[in-house]
Amino acid sequence: MEIRCNATFRSIAATDRRSRRHGDGPPFARSPAHAPGVRTPRAPSRQSINGDCDRSQEFGNRNEAPTAVDMDKDHALEEMMGKLGDFGRYQCFQFILHILAAMTAGMHMLSLVTVAAVPEHRCWIEGLDTNESIAAWNSTEVLAAIPSTLDGRIHSCYMFNEFNETVKCSKWVFDTQYRSSSRAIEWDFVCDKRWMGAVAQTVYMLGVFTGAVVLGGMADKYGRKTIFCWSGVLQLIFGVVVAFIPEYWSFLVIRYLYAIFGSAGSYITGFVLTMEIVGSSKRTACGVAFQAAFALGIMLVAGWGALIDNRQILQIVYGLHSLLLIPHIWIMDESPRWLWAQGRAKEAVDIVQRALKFNRSDEVLDKAQLVSKGKVEASKDTDAPSAGTMDLFKTPNLRIKTINVCFCWSQDTIYGTRDIDQRYLKRKVQAANVN
Repeated sequence: MEIRCNATFRSIAATDRRSRRHGDGPPFARSPAHAPGVRTPRAPSRQSINGDCDRSQEFGNRNEAPTAVDMDKDHALEEMMGKLGDFGRYQCFQFILHILAAMTAGMHMLSLVTVAAVPEHRCWIEGLDTNESIAAWNSTEVLAAIPSTLDGRIHSCYMFNEFNETVKCSKWVFDTQYRSSSRAIEWDFVCDKRWMGAVAQTVYMLGVFTGAVVLGGMADKYGRKTIFCWSGVLQLIFGVVVAFIPEYWSFLVIRYLYAIFGSAGSYITGFVLTMEIVGSSKRTACGVAFQAAFALGIMLVAGWGALIDNRQILQIVYGLHSLLLIPHIWIMDESPRWLWAQGRAKEAVDIVQRALKFNRSDEVLDKAQLVSKGKVEASKDTDAPSAGTMDLFKTPNLRIKTINVCFCWSQDTIYGTRDIDQRYLKRKVQAANVN
């Protein structure tokens, strides 16, 4: 690079000397006196040339600066996508297909709230409670057998033994007024075993994290639609199977797999698909709509939970919502941008042409020319390095934005669980006061 820059300087200097020798007027000199106000370019100094060469070398270290061919290829893709408009009938239809994944993701993520709900509970009192009948919670015998909390309610985790000593419960009676069936009732997710319910949800969120990292990368490699559709099928399977798991540790394993595909796979790829087909002016609105659909899924958790008491049927209903994603295998399109980047320009052009027809546009694409440019791009990008997660931290601007987004999400999680933590701590304080 340095040799080429020095050669450039010598060539320009030699041209200047020849021009002065023959009286032709130097090409890089002051403007002649008879043409005031008009200036021709000065001869560039070695310093300015070296500065340009340094910048060129900097671009060279970044796999060279974009060439005219590269700019033409990018222009070809953007011009092709621009013919669709920002949000036509085609984009609206595909967006509706994508957003269904956000709704199912929200439902699956919080399904444990009802499936493993923890009703009000108290200790089982031998002699008072039997399999046939349960003593009234406010009966004199129950109040005498169970200590009271600071707020005057009977304790959930302690009782008096025959020596009038406070001991922990080994069996519980649950209030079935609102829910008579749940994983918490079956496996006693209460008192000292309350952690089991928390771990079940933690494992689910770990699965969401795994799906975001693994399936996100796979979507770049194998295609957005491929990962979306496989995730839809697998979340349907795991969403139903998890209802029949009879043992806790197996339940955690299925919950983990359920999370990978239920709240990560289709949701993330659906969001990316939408961002890659709608115009820039509509991306913010579509992103907000995705979050609204996620919230709708959370509301459906409560709605179905109020209508269905049996936890097994309830979980099956949650899982069957993934049937909404199965028709996507046939009616949803792959991202034209992803296809173009993979060198599959013909498929990308075909999809955009169908989209134009769906939008009732008379525009006809020059398929041969676009496919040719796509092939050129594919051949030049073969050796280009792929981007990774660490690229988010390479430049100061992107690094600050990445850390900011991570911080905001972490704080949202903390505030979302704060009330749960406060109730849990309150129970621990009450237990300590009883002792």
